[in-house]
Amino acid sequence: MDTCTIGIDAAKLNAQILNEVGIEYLDSPVSGLKFRAEEGALVSMVSGQLRIKSTQTTRGIFASRSSRRYRTRSRTTDEGFE
Repeated sequence: MDTCTIGIDAAKLNAQILNEVGIEYLDSPVSGLKFRAEEGALVSMVSGQLRIKSTQTTRGIFASRSSRRYRTRSRTTDEGFE
């Protein structure tokens, strides 16, 4: 899970490199300040394969960052990002 704020081209390259060695990749930049983190109110934008985002481990990581989650839309592209 990459929490850096990087562009889509860099995220796709990271995913390609990691997938080639059997590591699954989620692009998940985080927005928020220290006091938001202490409140558990960070904002995470997540892109990646749905089966990875739906695992118990992944949901637990996001739940520890923020108390609310919203799904705005889902679409799959040929790169596997949603």
